Amino acid sequence: MTSIVPPVAGRRWRPSLAPHGETLAAVALLALLTYLFLWRLWAANPADRTTFPEKSDTTRGTLA
Repeated sequence: MTSIVPPVAGRRWRPSLAPHGETLAAVALLALLTYLFLWRLWAANPADRTTFPEKSDTTRGTLA
C-alpha cells in the first residue's frame, strides 16, 4: 500500500537540488580552481597584485 503525502506549501514549484549534487560540486570545484589560478588579479596586498600588460605580442596589431 502506498501512502499519499499532501504537498507542502511553497515546495511544488521549486525542484529539489538533491539530484544535482554532483554537478553542483563539479561547478564549485571549477570555480575554486579558477579563483586559485587567478588569485593575483584580486590579491589584497598591492605588492602581490598583478595586471595584464597593455601591449603584448598578441595585441600589437601588425602582422610581422
